Amino acid sequence: MQSGKFLENQISLNRDELVKEVAQIFGFGRTGTFVESVMLAGFEKAVMRGFARVEAERVYLVE
Repeated sequence: MQSGKFLENQISLNRDELVKEVAQIFGFGRTGTFVESVMLAGFEKAVMRGFARVEAERVYLVE
């Protein structure tokens, strides 16, 4: 998971910052509504599967 690799190098990131960083990793120059909604859905799936957790709008990688 590319966003997981990015989070390994950070303590945590605000959701909006994470969306922008992951979009850049995947080669998107801009993050429009569609890209943002897909990224957020992916983050929610990571939380549901226990790979990440969200506290106060910040996303943390679960170790």
